[in-house]
Amino acid sequence: MWGRVTASVAAAFVVVAAMTPAPDGPAVRAAPVDVHWIVECDQVGTAHIDPILNPGGSWPHLHTFGGNPAVHASSTAGQLFEAGSGCKDSADRSAYWQPTLVDEAGRPVVPESFRAYYRAGEVDPQLVEPAPFGLRLVAGDPMATSRQPLDIDHLCVGTSYGLVESVHDTAVDCGPGELLRSDVEFPQCWDGVDLWREGAAHMAYPRGGECPAAHPVAIPQLSLEASYAEGSTYEGMGFEGGLSPYGLHADAILAWDPGEMETLVEGCLNAFRVCGDVTDEVRPFSGADRRGTLPLPTVPDVPAAGSAPTGHG
Repeated sequence: MWGRVTASVAAAFVVVAAMTPAPDGPAVRAAPVDVHWIVECDQVGTAHIDPILNPGGSWPHLHTFGGNPAVHASSTAGQLFEAGSGCKDSADRSAYWQPTLVDEAGRPVVPESFRAYYRAGEVDPQLVEPAPFGLRLVAGDPMATSRQPLDIDHLCVGTSYGLVESVHDTAVDCGPGELLRSDVEFPQCWDGVDLWREGAAHMAYPRGGECPAAHPVAIPQLSLEASYAEGSTYEGMGFEGGLSPYGLHADAILAWDPGEMETLVEGCLNAFRVCGDVTDEVRPFSGADRRGTLPLPTVPDVPAAGSAPTGHG
């Protein structure tokens, strides 16, 4: 129903995979404490669209979307913010998505929910700054035919204690009392200017625990986790649209309330605090909640093929 995709559009995700700056392997080191906050979001549907790489058009493989329930092919951060939230912290009005697993008959197998982890990651937590409203993120190589070098995995997680029991390159059957979870870690070093650049060139991974000179601004490191139903069978499943089973990737348009983003960065990450799940009812620390007190950028949205300055100083 979404029509055919031109060859140039189909090649776009190849360009992103080739150009996204990668980490230095062993040189990348984690922060001493995994300080973070988490927001859980609903799974809201599937569609052959990618609002970042081909806004307004179709996309060659199926994506499963989580977070904002109003996401569509032309979604911008401003539109998402106006539409409301599909997350337990309603200040998060972002859209998150990843490729859809399909069974041997081609039927979609979708996760039950998404959890977005926002960590200090691999830099000094005191140096992390709020992510800008409207930032567009991509991670992973949809054309991968073997294990990806980044932290992009399928995990078997125990349902009793939430412990990771095993790590896998592709979707697998997990044992009794376990569930399958995909995990995609995004780059966290921003150029400080652009909300989107061709080939995701506005973002990079840390190197040796620091952001590179061309991407000097450390923002929260987003890891998107998608959890599937316990006890289901996933062995041999792949992704729709001709992708290999190794082609796990994810995208996000960040549309947090700017005041809440600032509150959580300062109260959790900068303060070296493990905040855990945040919701409208449960605040992870005492102090002022600044949601709604900071204005949205006057020009928050970006065209797909260009860039938009944010005025970051």
